[in-house]
Order: sequence, then structure tokens, then C-alpha cells
Amino acid sequence: MQPTPRLATPTLALMIAGILVLTAPALVFTAEPTSQAANETPPGNLEQLDHFQHQLEELKQRVQGMEGKLRESATARKGADQARMEAERRLAEKSQQVERQREETQRLQAEMIALERQVEEKDAEIARLHMDTLDLQSERDKLKDKLAEHEDRIARFDEELHTTTEAHAELESRLAEIQSQLPTSQGGTLTPEAARESAAEAFALLQEAQQTPSSPPDPAASDRIRAAEDALQRRQFILANTLSAQGVYRVRSNDTLAQISSRLYGSGNQWHTLFEANRHLLEDPDHLAPGMTLVIP
Repeated sequence: MQPTPRLATPTLALMIAGILVLTAPALVFTAEPTSQAANETPPGNLEQLDHFQHQLEELKQRVQGMEGKLRESATARKGADQARMEAERRLAEKSQQVERQREETQRLQAEMIALERQVEEKDAEIARLHMDTLDLQSERDKLKDKLAEHEDRIARFDEELHTTTEAHAELESRLAEIQSQLPTSQGGTLTPEAARESAAEAFALLQEAQQTPSSPPDPAASDRIRAAEDALQRRQFILANTLSAQGVYRVRSNDTLAQISSRLYGSGNQWHTLFEANRHLLEDPDHLAPGMTLVIP
């Protein structure tokens, strides 16, 4: 905006002329017709002229004052225009800043909406994962139950296996015992020499039981003697089986080898055969202990 121009001198002249025009009738009406010379001025007119000059001076001063105020007003208007232009410039800058802030806000809102969508997607994914986790936990619990069942079954199988192993070991022990009592010709491991040694050990135990004094008679001692006699009979039977003999014979009181030979072979002359077959027990053919068992070849 252009500043207001200063008041020119012709404008001041026009204002003075206007004032004179307004005051001219007074000058006309106050002038009296006279016949005096034109160069003579009446006293009243001089006073009016002085008065008008005084008013003119006042008007000039007032006009000058008005011109000063107009100049001040123009200066103030110029400053106001500059301030307005500065304000408009600042307003334009602020408008640009506001526009940039609006664009930034819109961008942030768009990003926030996108983030909210991502959050919703993540929440949905978390919910799905939670459901999957619950399913997996349920499946895990089922697997734990199945595992517990399998562990129980394995424990039972272990017990059965342990029992079976013990039974197998017992069977193997019994089989080994049976094999140890069978001759090699029947699939066993027992040799005649081993059978004789085993029978001799059993006979030694029988002799020890028979020689133990029992006064008064002790039922337990009698039981030990009978057990020793039975053990010797079993081992002599095993020896007879190993030697493929006819069998065994338990000696009774007052028996002799000749009597036994006569009873079994029909002749007492086979007593030496009985003696040789039982040399692992007999040192003297005439000394037979009641309860002992002889191998009958």
C-alpha cells in the first residue's frame, strides 16, 4: 500500500481562497460609498483587514499544524503499512508453518492409522498364537498322559522282564544243575569222575552225621542223618546213570556185599563187582554202613 502524499501548496492556497470568499460579503457590506480618493482606506476597513490578516495567520498556522499532523499521520500510516506488511509476512510464514504442521499431522495420523492396523493384526496374531498355544498345551497334556501310560507299561514290562530274567536265570541254573547231573552221553556235563567225587562228599557228610553222639536221642540228629542218606542216594543214582548201571541199593543192617550180590545177581560171587563200582565209598568190602547207597553195575 502506498503512503498518503503530503498536502501541496496549491491546496493551501485554495483553502485560503475559500476562506476569503466566505468573508468577502462582510467586506462588501462594510464598505461605505464615499467620494474619498481610492488610495485612502477607511479606519474601519483597516481594522477589518488587520483582523482578516490575523485570521489568515491563524489559518496558516492551523494549516501548517494540519500539514504536520498529516505528515505525522502519513508517517504513522507508513509505519502501520510496514507493520501490516510485516504482520502479513509473518502471517504467511505462520500459515506455511501451520500448513506444514497440518501436513505433518496428516502424515502422523496416517502412520498412526497404519500402526493401529499393525497392532490389530499383531493382536489377532497373538490371539491366534494363544489359541495355538492352548492347543499345544492340550496336546502336550495328552502326550504326557500317554507318556505316563507308556512309562507305566514300560515299568510293568521291566518288572515282567526282571521276573522273566530271574526265572530264566533260575531255569538256566536248574538246567546247569540238571546238566551237571546228566552224563555227557545224554547231553549233560557230568563225568564219572565228578559224579564219584560228589557221591564221596555226600558219603563223608553221612558218616559225620552218623558219628555225632546223640544221648539222649535227638530228633534233629535223626533228621540230619536221613537227609544225608537221601543226598547220598541221589548222587549215587546220578553216578549210576552216568555209568549206565542197573541202579542203586540202600544198605540195611547186617547187609554184606555177598548177600547183596546173591540177592541182585543170584550169586554171591559178584561181590567184588559191587566193591569195585563203589570204591569211592568203600575202603573195606566187609565194612558197610547202614543207610548208605551202593551203585549196582
